[in-house]
Amino acid sequence: MGLSVAANLDWHNRKPEKFIDQIIANANVVQRFDWIDGVKSKVALPIYDATLVYHNDLCTFDPRSTASIDEKEMTVTTYKWDFQNCKAVLETEYRSMLLRKGQLNEETMDMDFADWVFDRFAKLNGNKILTLASAGLVTKLDADIDSDINTETILALTSANILEEMEDCYEAMTDNMLTALYNNGNDADRTLAPVIFLGSAAYRAYQIAVAAQTTTYDLARQADGSFLPYFGMEVVHFPSLAANKIVIAAPQNIAALTDDMRDSTAIQSLYEPRTNTLDIWGQFKFGIDYKNGAEIVYGATA
Repeated sequence: MGLSVAANLDWHNRKPEKFIDQIIANANVVQRFDWIDGVKSKVALPIYDATLVYHNDLCTFDPRSTASIDEKEMTVTTYKWDFQNCKAVLETEYRSMLLRKGQLNEETMDMDFADWVFDRFAKLNGNKILTLASAGLVTKLDADIDSDINTETILALTSANILEEMEDCYEAMTDNMLTALYNNGNDADRTLAPVIFLGSAAYRAYQIAVAAQTTTYDLARQADGSFLPYFGMEVVHFPSLAANKIVIAAPQNIAALTDDMRDSTAIQSLYEPRTNTLDIWGQFKFGIDYKNGAEIVYGATA
């Protein structure tokens, strides 16, 4: 029998309508993706493109320039969790002294523990979002590896070779990606600049490799957990990304989908007085996909 938040306890400053927001906040790297709200099952995301064709004859109208609209279908999956607590659980433990008097009230746990449980549930859901995001993105990239994605075959990543493998992926970047990276203030939109996503094992290998070649350190960056950039690109820790993967993309080129970012019913509770139990359950929708494969470099082992 589990423990859960009593229905009559105040949420304090943790409002239930912020539950999905808090999940995302606990999955920090995912916040940087382009979130698409209001998706029940699937959405067709418009993909725009345009090409200009130049000529030199001032007296001729030669409309060879083009614009196009395409669509990419993206989907979400529903995830639900359930939890139940009986009043008898804490009544037989030391924390029974913190419970209100009376047998038929709706309090099944003390307020301090109930507050902790909500935070813990949000963090666990955040971990789930991270796992779904990394696994889902890799699945999409692997499935479309023969399309327009810029792929690079790499070796298993270690501190001895990771800089070389990252350099190979850097050399596979397109002109558009490089333009966004080399922005000098007026030649590109810096918000679309690519970053390098590394999983925990690869990120550690990168830190070790850079430390071995660097005699001075940016103490401010180390203090907040970030690390030195690579070829001008931010190196982002994507905790649940597989060990031998390198993904270079602008965060806004990755779409994360959900049903309602402000869903006030994302977590629900119901007290059953006949059995002195409290049921808590939560439900959310999540999906992930990339927008433009031509602006992604995907490094993976053979």
